[in-house]
Amino acid sequence: MAITKITDPGAVPTTVADYEAQNTQLDRLLGDSVQPYPVSGSNVVKGALFNIGGDMFYCGADTAISGTPSDYVKLVVSGSTATPSFVSSLSGVAWSPAYNGYYNGVDLYLFDEAKALVDGELATLYSKLGKLFEDWIGQALKTTASPTFAGVTLGASGSSIKTMTISTSAASGGSDGDIWLQRES
Repeated sequence: MAITKITDPGAVPTTVADYEAQNTQLDRLLGDSVQPYPVSGSNVVKGALFNIGGDMFYCGADTAISGTPSDYVKLVVSGSTATPSFVSSLSGVAWSPAYNGYYNGVDLYLFDEAKALVDGELATLYSKLGKLFEDWIGQALKTTASPTFAGVTLGASGSSIKTMTISTSAASGGSDGDIWLQRES
């Protein structure tokens, strides 16, 4: 089964087919409003829903992705079918505020936005989950923050976890700024 376009109802439904098309769109939108990530291994998963250039597409069965596996999938529309293929990078891809997705002009790209940011493929995140990740990572410790540690002890008293001390002191056997893990006896 392929990723197929969901037929749009007429502007003002006048026939039974228009109402059926309208109901199909509502069913897909409401039933799939909280989707899992649409790619699993080398397949687009059954039930995935996509807005590609303003048209809705539905994946009725797990659909194989062609090409050499990578972190990025491109959906190319031909007629009423979208075909998935792996691509090696996000070169030429940009966020489309009109269609709420990443496009190279016409083709929709699927990928883990946070991973693409960490890998240097993106400079800015736009999706809702991407913004949450950006807010979270903005609070994380970065090497450019020049952290200093007087000594941090990891472990719990009376547990089977061994106690470790993190030190940035040259006295630990390295130069200042190196991080050393030292197991305490």
